[in-house]
Amino acid sequence: MDSEKVAYLINSTPKYYYILELHLVLLRRYAPDLKWQVFLATEEPEHPMCKKLVEHYDVKLLVLEKENSSFLRSRKRALELLPEQYTMVLPMQEDFLLERYIDEDAIFSSINCLDGDPRLFSVRYMPCPGPSESNDSYSGWLRITEEHDTYGFTFQATLWKRCYCQHWYDAIVKKLDEYP
Repeated sequence: MDSEKVAYLINSTPKYYYILELHLVLLRRYAPDLKWQVFLATEEPEHPMCKKLVEHYDVKLLVLEKENSSFLRSRKRALELLPEQYTMVLPMQEDFLLERYIDEDAIFSSINCLDGDPRLFSVRYMPCPGPSESNDSYSGWLRITEEHDTYGFTFQATLWKRCYCQHWYDAIVKKLDEYP
């Protein structure tokens, strides 16, 4: 399943490099037809594991500056560094390990849905429930679009229109910068 508009994006740091190769091995095993470009955003691109991933798994590196290596800032910066051709992104945690084959038809359908419906900004792949009712204790910046966003944001496997994912990270990092 080839799509030149979808980036598979992993942010990681040397503390978790040990799990990256397993992540990619399982991705290739359980999603052999998924031909999305895998990107690794990291602040230590010269690390032997990064070099191995580039050589053996065709991973493209996105080099993060040290000041952009914290959890949220690294994800915001990685989105900024992605080549412009990628209009959708699947941000993944390095410890998200596939344990069974993916439903390729559902993945393909989700891309078509995001492409075809301007009201949609993401498709969550994880079968986990979100909140069942609105929680007024959250401020408005947690919501991208109040009308359609019933769970705010999740770090679970979710395919995003890149611009909305970027919008969320921009908003939360800005909010953190304003925090006293």
